[in-house]
Amino acid sequence: MFAGIMAILSSICSVIAKIIAAIPWQVWAALVIFLFGGWVFYGGSCRDFCCSRTRPPRPEKWDELQVSSVDTGATIKCKGGRRGKRTKTVTLAHIAAPSDVWAESSRVSLEKLAGSTIRVQKHGLFRSTPDDAESTSEDAPEDDTLEGASEPLESKMMVEIIYNMNGQCLNTEQVRLGMAKLLPGAPEDWKKYEDEAKKNNLGIWKKM
Repeated sequence: MFAGIMAILSSICSVIAKIIAAIPWQVWAALVIFLFGGWVFYGGSCRDFCCSRTRPPRPEKWDELQVSSVDTGATIKCKGGRRGKRTKTVTLAHIAAPSDVWAESSRVSLEKLAGSTIRVQKHGLFRSTPDDAESTSEDAPEDDTLEGASEPLESKMMVEIIYNMNGQCLNTEQVRLGMAKLLPGAPEDWKKYEDEAKKNNLGIWKKM
């Protein structure tokens, strides 16, 4: 009986080997390139490449940046360079901070959430690093802002989904607390945070 089982397994392995041998090497090369490309552009994570996500997750891979100052409810200046003498402005993606009477409250809220260190989610091998294209406060034009919002739109700035050291997503927290609005194109499941702020009359949604 054992010999019969071994014979069957041997036959199966032989058939599989013939099928593999019949596949051109170009197909294997294309498969390897496809899988590697997915691994690179999806942050080096096979799980991210294979599985879709419906909520902003705490990133498994990130850059940790030291906070220098919080200028608005949607922009954070971080120390950059090898000696930490340069600054890099990070803009929170998909949200707009108020520029009216709630501007300072929004800024203070983000300052408390951020703490001294923030985490910026990586996007693979070709993402910009904190030392790339360093910018200073003089780089951003004063009038380059969103209408009704206070965050600069300079293309050299990093626009990211930001986390604090406790794993909180600062983008969604600002919206949930009523300290920022969602921009067009924001993830659909973020709408629940804005709806929660409106329902509870928080921040900019407070009824006067």
